[in-house]
Amino acid sequence: MNKRLLSGLAALAVVFSGAGTLPAGTFESFSLRANAEIFGKYADFTYTILDDGSIELIQYYGTAEKVTVPSVIDGKAVTSIGAHTFYQCPKLKSVTISAGVKRIDTYAFLESSGVESVTIPNTVETISDNAFLNCTGLKSITIPNSVTHFGNNAFDGCTSLETVIFADGLTQIGEYAFYQCRSLVNVTIPDSITNIGIRAFSDCSSLTDITISDSVTTINNRVFEGCKALTSVKLPDNLISIDEYAFKDCSSLKDVTIPDSVTSIGNYAFSGCTNLKDVTIPNSVTKIGDDAFRGCESLEDITVPDSVTSIGSCAFEYCSKIKSFTVPDSVTSFGNAVFYGCTSLTDVKLPDGLTKLGNYMFGRCESLESYTIPDSITSIGEGAFKECTNLASITIPDTVTSIGESAFEGCIILTDVKLPNSITSISSDEFYGCTSLTDITIPESVTEIGSSAFEKCTSLISVSVPDSVTTIGKNAFGYYRGDDYYHNYTYKKVDGFTIIGSTDTAAETYANENGLKFISLESLKPIDEGTCGKNLTWSLTRDGTLYISGMGDMTDYATRNAPWYYKYYKDIKGVVIGDGVTSIGKCAFTGCVNLTDVKLLGSIKFISEMAFAGCNNLESIAIPDSVLSIDDYAFASCTSLTDIKFPDSVEYIGGNAFESCTSLKSIVIPNSVTLIGDHAFNLCESLKYITVPASVKKIGEKAFGYHYIADMDTGNDFKYDNISFYVGKDTAAEKYAKDNGFEFIAHGNIVGSGYCGVYSENKGENITWTLDSEGTLIICGKGTMADYRSEETPWFDSCDDIKKVVVAGGVKNIGNHAFYKCNKLAEVKLSDSVKTIGPYAFCFCYDLESIYIPHSVDTISSYAFQDCIKLKEINVPDRVDFIGRNAFYGCTSLTSITIPNAVETIWEYTFYKCTNLSSVTISNSVTSICRNAFDNCPKLKSVTVHDSVKSITFNAFGYYTDKSYITKKVEGFTIKGGKGSAAEEYALDNGFKFIAFDGDANRYPVVSSEVRGRQFRLKWTAVAGAEKYGIAVYQAGKWRVKVQVDGNVTSYTSPKVETGNYKVVICAKVNGKWDTGSINQRAFTVKIA
Repeated sequence: MNKRLLSGLAALAVVFSGAGTLPAGTFESFSLRANAEIFGKYADFTYTILDDGSIELIQYYGTAEKVTVPSVIDGKAVTSIGAHTFYQCPKLKSVTISAGVKRIDTYAFLESSGVESVTIPNTVETISDNAFLNCTGLKSITIPNSVTHFGNNAFDGCTSLETVIFADGLTQIGEYAFYQCRSLVNVTIPDSITNIGIRAFSDCSSLTDITISDSVTTINNRVFEGCKALTSVKLPDNLISIDEYAFKDCSSLKDVTIPDSVTSIGNYAFSGCTNLKDVTIPNSVTKIGDDAFRGCESLEDITVPDSVTSIGSCAFEYCSKIKSFTVPDSVTSFGNAVFYGCTSLTDVKLPDGLTKLGNYMFGRCESLESYTIPDSITSIGEGAFKECTNLASITIPDTVTSIGESAFEGCIILTDVKLPNSITSISSDEFYGCTSLTDITIPESVTEIGSSAFEKCTSLISVSVPDSVTTIGKNAFGYYRGDDYYHNYTYKKVDGFTIIGSTDTAAETYANENGLKFISLESLKPIDEGTCGKNLTWSLTRDGTLYISGMGDMTDYATRNAPWYYKYYKDIKGVVIGDGVTSIGKCAFTGCVNLTDVKLLGSIKFISEMAFAGCNNLESIAIPDSVLSIDDYAFASCTSLTDIKFPDSVEYIGGNAFESCTSLKSIVIPNSVTLIGDHAFNLCESLKYITVPASVKKIGEKAFGYHYIADMDTGNDFKYDNISFYVGKDTAAEKYAKDNGFEFIAHGNIVGSGYCGVYSENKGENITWTLDSEGTLIICGKGTMADYRSEETPWFDSCDDIKKVVVAGGVKNIGNHAFYKCNKLAEVKLSDSVKTIGPYAFCFCYDLESIYIPHSVDTISSYAFQDCIKLKEINVPDRVDFIGRNAFYGCTSLTSITIPNAVETIWEYTFYKCTNLSSVTISNSVTSICRNAFDNCPKLKSVTVHDSVKSITFNAFGYYTDKSYITKKVEGFTIKGGKGSAAEEYALDNGFKFIAFDGDANRYPVVSSEVRGRQFRLKWTAVAGAEKYGIAVYQAGKWRVKVQVDGNVTSYTSPKVETGNYKVVICAKVNGKWDTGSINQRAFTVKIA
């Protein structure tokens, strides 16, 4: 077999191994010349004589560094450099092609990686497909004006090519011609060029500037895709179309002026141009394609002219800085998700003739606060307003006949919605997670309510279902997902959820099947009535609700002597006291054992003695801000009462007022109270958190913390354990705590207080907050903290004064936006009851330098610590299995981070712009690293990525943006990972240094660590066949085995150790051998503070 055939087969092997990136048609162009005849040798060349008598070189087999291609051999002109002539010539550095040569054939210089320069004479007419494929050392090339054919992939993979000079005369540049020429800096396209092939300059990641001649009329598919350094481009005046992906991921491109000859902008044309700030779209454009400007997160303003008739799906998705947008009336075709993720969008004008809001049209438009849907709209698509977290008001016209699934899912501050009478169904998940929704009117036109339509609407405690509804889907309302949301999707019922409707209807069936309270419309009719004061009347309805109405004070009664007591005391389930009633009479509702719901309207001044005593099923009550006094025994023995909200109007809490309220968990005494009577909260065995202001001048004997069972040895009343007082300094409350030996936190004068729990749990009154004059904000209670939108927490007006936050035991979560913009907050103490840190919880807390996250936390939500610019260190507990997008965005002082072993995905922008981050430990539980996860981290010089990672997307790491907003690579950035892994692929695609280590395998245990004081606990996954496990610590430059345990053991707790950082690894002994492969890559750090 001759050498030329061998070289051809070798080239095919290269193609099949993926060394080059070749378009369709490559293999068809590969063939041996059928009419060629091997003729002889000249110098270090073999050649053949072509049919026209000229010579074609076949192979160069010399070892010289510099070679000149002869112009004549034995009197015959050399006109062609044949296929594979210079294939893999490792020592060759420079080639000069003599005048007379007309053709450079396919693969002529394939993989001659040492060739740095090639001089092409002005006689060459054709540069064939793949001619210089993967000539990775080639630095510059000049294309003479004699060249009329420029093949596909001609310089594909020439990663060192810095300069290309085109002479006039060339009419086209082939497909993939300069694909992945990652050192190419600038290019000028001559006037003779009329066509630039698909992907011609794609992934030329160093290309900063390009000038395109006016003769070019189309920017073809993907021509400049991935040119990440491209800052400017001058488009030709005669350009007609910008095709698909033309400038996709040109992340340094700042502005584009589209000439007025252009009629269409293709799909993804400018997608991912993250620094694009200004785009001018001329009146000639009629179509903007799908995803055309997707992810242009710096784009602030764009005007769509009246000429445009079509805007494709996702056209402006994730354009996070656009604030307003006008869609001209000329647009008749409007795709789905056009504005999805436009987080700054506050105002949109849609065309008058538009009939449908597309799927996910405004999804995640987090700044959209209100919206009026135009009268022309007849249908609202799936997810149209999904996760519009600041949407408080929506107006839906009667023209709308259908609303898609999840249309308003996650609109967490939407309180009420008026649905039009024109709809016939409510779709699945339509209002899922609208946690502030308190009222919904279902029109009588509705016949079907889909599954989970109102699931997780935790503030919605009742709904009236019309007779027209014949079908109600699973979990349509009355349910929310429990604490295991990210794992097992356990469902819980909203406390006290009530369905109102007619008997023998779908409403009653749903209530019965789901164990929910049902009230029939018939039961709302009164069964008895009478008088209870000079100008007051009472009436009792069939459902057990007692209504008091009229003007003035109620009559005082003796125990069990109210007019409704003997006949109805077991039937009364609810009490509604109307506006105009000024006092609740003595013993008015004493012993109403089934009373569960009390509504007091705003004119009551006095709650008299024993008014609700013995109402042992009453769980909560909201006292109106007109009440001045709560008298003796008013709520005594209300054993189910868990929380009570005292308004700022109350001045006096009487003796024994809440005695034996054994379920009461926490209380906040308002600033208006001056006197608390003896035994006021005696025998309240569940009361653990008590806030008492400085306004209280006297606290009666054993008012808090005692029960009557005497100590047999001392005769003293017993005290309850684990009670915490939050009191003012040098106050009666502090003296009471000290004198009685109770734990207390002394604060300054209380400047604000209230409730901050979710409405579904005792109307939010189970979680309390107090803010003192020294800037300490205390959150305490038991249950779930409420979610808020930006700048709407009850303490937001004082957020500039907050310096310290204490979240006490029993609080399960940190709510959305909880401490948003508390820019003076410097100290945070979180209880180990906290499991979730909500979105934006500590966003813009500029003075926060450190925070200890307790081991109980398993979720750190999106934007949780965004722009905490002084945050230097943070521990991420091993239980954490979710870290949301942008969680640590802009934490410019953060130096190191360890991703725990439970996390599977590092979401987009999680650590974006952490400019001092220099150390990252990624656990081998991680399977995907999303776009820009560690982008703009210029001090992060290297990262180790395990084989568990299967996906690493755009600019995940290794890039930063300089002061001129130009995207650049981090100098010397290195990725360590397994051979053939996603890590290696990312390194190669982006031109980063890659160091391979042995791939991870099941033989390596997956380890989690937890620090408790000066001890640490390790847990690991079992390794098949393990005989022993060794725990080694890196000390004094060597790995030293400290402990060996049996193969059936998968945990270890250390003795107390000195403070410091310990580099640790666990290895398994299998078949008598210790498996220490990739030991340094698998090591992790335990920090003992």
